[in-house]
Amino acid sequence: MTGGAVTGHPELIKPVRKVRIDTGGAVSPDDACVLRRGLETLPLRLRRQCATAQVLAALRAGIRTVMLPKRNEKGLDDVPVEARAKLEFVLLERVEDAVRCAIPEFQKDVSADSGTRQRPALA
Repeated sequence: MTGGAVTGHPELIKPVRKVRIDTGGAVSPDDACVLRRGLETLPLRLRRQCATAQVLAALRAGIRTVMLPKRNEKGLDDVPVEARAKLEFVLLERVEDAVRCAIPEFQKDVSADSGTRQRPALA
């Protein structure tokens, strides 16, 4: 938080006063504290809101299996119970888990002895 005073010739202060009028008054200390606290949790709240919106959009689009990062598991509590009942959730720890879930044939194409992946044959 900052504070200050502007003094000087009225003609020099006029642009500063215009900015002050255009941008509004100063925030009170209590409001600034509440704002700062809210900004600290903003990324978490936005991630949860986005995850919930994506789940509901998937349901509306007729998708029945939803893949989410495992770290978003707590956010499923925010999804309405009716929506959760109609969907299957797959919680992923790695990108490879998403590929295996989306493309079951991928698992068969992984070479167990060399540890290298081979591309699936295109039909």
